[in-house]
Amino acid sequence: MPAFSLADLAFVGPGSEWFWSAVSGIVLATTVLALYRQVRLQANATAIDQLTAFETEWTSERLLRFRLDLVRELRDGTHATDLSEGPTVAIFSFWERIGALAKGRNVDVELLSTVNFGVCQIWWATLRPWVMAQRAAFGPTFGEGWEWLVAAVTKVNERKGNVGTDSLGDLDAYIGTLEYRIGVEVALRSGDVRSGGPAAPRGPDGPRRTSSTGATGRSGSSPGPGSPGAPSGR
Repeated sequence: MPAFSLADLAFVGPGSEWFWSAVSGIVLATTVLALYRQVRLQANATAIDQLTAFETEWTSERLLRFRLDLVRELRDGTHATDLSEGPTVAIFSFWERIGALAKGRNVDVELLSTVNFGVCQIWWATLRPWVMAQRAAFGPTFGEGWEWLVAAVTKVNERKGNVGTDSLGDLDAYIGTLEYRIGVEVALRSGDVRSGGPAAPRGPDGPRRTSSTGATGRSGSSPGPGSPGAPSGR
C-alpha cells in the first residue's frame, strides 16, 4: 500500500474539490453558530424588554390607584361581584392581555413566573367571582387568557417548589403599601421630596388602617407619615 503524503493532495485545480467542500462546511457551521448566537441574544433582549414593560405597567401610578380602589372596597366589605366597574375592568384587562400574549407564546411564562411569582394567582383568586359572573353574561371565553396564565404559572411554581397564594393578605397593610407607593410617585412628580420623611412605610405590625387615611379621594394620594405596610409586588 503506498504511503499517504500531503504532497499528493490538490488544493487548487482538478482534485481540489474535497478541500473546498471542507472549507464550505466550516464556513457554514461557523455561520450557523453565529446566527444561533445572534438569535439567542435577540431573544434575551426581547424577554428583558417584555418583563421590563410588564413591571413598568403593573407598578405604574395608574394601576396602583386602581388596585387601591379595589382593595379599599374589599376591606369595606364589598363582595367581589359588586366591585366598581372602572378599576375592576382595568385590572382584568391588564391580566387578560398578558394571559393572551402568554397563551400565544409571545410572553415567556417561565420568565414571567420568575419575576411575577404568584401575583397573577393572587389577583385571579380575588377577582375570580367577578370574572365568572361576567363569563355567565358574555360567554365562556371571557377571561380565558388570564385563567390559562394562572394555570401555567401554577405549574411552574409547583415544579420549582414555590408556595403559591390565593389571598391579598392583610388588606389594611396592603392599603398602606399602595398609598406609600402612590405617595412616592406624587412626590417625585411634584419634586416635593422631604428628607425628614420616612424612607419606607412601617410593616404590617403597625396601627390598623381605617377609611381615614392620608389619601385624598378614592384613588388615593400621598399618605401621611407612618403609613404601614412594606412595598409589595401585589
